[in-house]
Amino acid sequence: MKNITPTHWHAFLDYVMVFTLVGGPWIFTFHESVAATNVSLWSGAAIAGLSIFTRYEGGLIRVIPMPLHLVMDIVVGLLLMISPFLFDFGEEGNTFHIVSGLIVLGGGIFTSSKLRKRVPPVEVVDDPQRDH
Repeated sequence: MKNITPTHWHAFLDYVMVFTLVGGPWIFTFHESVAATNVSLWSGAAIAGLSIFTRYEGGLIRVIPMPLHLVMDIVVGLLLMISPFLFDFGEEGNTFHIVSGLIVLGGGIFTSSKLRKRVPPVEVVDDPQRDH
């Protein structure tokens, strides 16, 4: 069941989650809760750092293996999900953190840990007639 999401989609999802977590406190208006805002910002920063350093299509400095990235996604997802209860957010930001945690956790569980080489859909052939 782990091979549902390819790594290139996971990379896209990672960066969407970074922007969502960093902007979430102001978009979903829980920025007055210091604990909820800090958890959201630090989680977004952790996912950004992890994504930048992972050996996959979204990585810029590719040093972290994909299986370790997926384990860290599971950890961050679980922390996001339990953070409203652990840090007592009150009513502010609970749903946001639980849903965000489920998305990150799902990405960690359902992504393939192997990079797939892409094959072009059409074979590219040199055509001397076309070059004139």
